[in-house]
Amino acid sequence: MSLSARVVNDVVQWIENNLDKPLHIQDVAKHAGYSIWYFQRMFTCHQGISLGRYIRERRLNLATQALLTTDMPIYEICLMYGFDSQQAFTRIFHKSFSVPQDFTEKLSGKSHKIYTPGMTEPVHRFV
Repeated sequence: MSLSARVVNDVVQWIENNLDKPLHIQDVAKHAGYSIWYFQRMFTCHQGISLGRYIRERRLNLATQALLTTDMPIYEICLMYGFDSQQAFTRIFHKSFSVPQDFTEKLSGKSHKIYTPGMTEPVHRFV
C-alpha cells in the first residue's frame, strides 16, 4: 500500500471517529499533515469522491440509520450529525434518496411503521 493510501485510510478512520463533531476540511487536512489543496486531491484520487461529499454522505447515512433505529426526534438527529437545521437535512435526504416530500413530514409526527413489500410486520418505527 502506498504512503498516500495509508494516509487516506488513516484519515477515513479518524473521520469515522469524529462524525459527531464539527469537521472542517482544514482540520482534516491538518490531521493528515498536508495542505488543504493537496489533501483534497489525494483523497478524491483514492476514494473516488471529494472529501466534503464523503463527510456529508457518511453523516447522512448515520442520521438515516438513527432515524430507523431510535426514537430520537428528527431535529435532535440532525443536530447530532452536524446538519445546520432539519430543513437542510430534509433537503439533502430527499436529494440523496429520492423519497416523496411528505415522507419526512410523517417522520416528525407520531410513530409510523414502515412496511416493505411481502412483509406482514413493520421493520422500523419512526418518531
